[in-house]
Amino acid sequence: MLRSVTVRFSALVAALALSVCYAAAIADLVHDRRFSVALSRGLLFGAGLYLVNFYVVSGLFPALAEARGGLPFMSHSLFGVLSALFYKALSGEGRGV
Repeated sequence: MLRSVTVRFSALVAALALSVCYAAAIADLVHDRRFSVALSRGLLFGAGLYLVNFYVVSGLFPALAEARGGLPFMSHSLFGVLSALFYKALSGEGRGV
């Protein structure tokens, strides 16, 4: 039981660290862009991230292939859009759409 908790906690920490790195990459993509362009770039980044995670990385971790589907695709895409949205809102660039 303890090993299972340790593995899950380690996976959570890794996922959070990767999310911060991905959000930083999205911030770089949307900096000084119009609001609509920023959201589009965030959406495309999230969709691309899904493709990399579930079709490239699944070669290393076959269990990921079983998790492919609409919900993971939507959650990755939503992550990209929300990251772009929050960047624009918090940086003050979202004003004057």
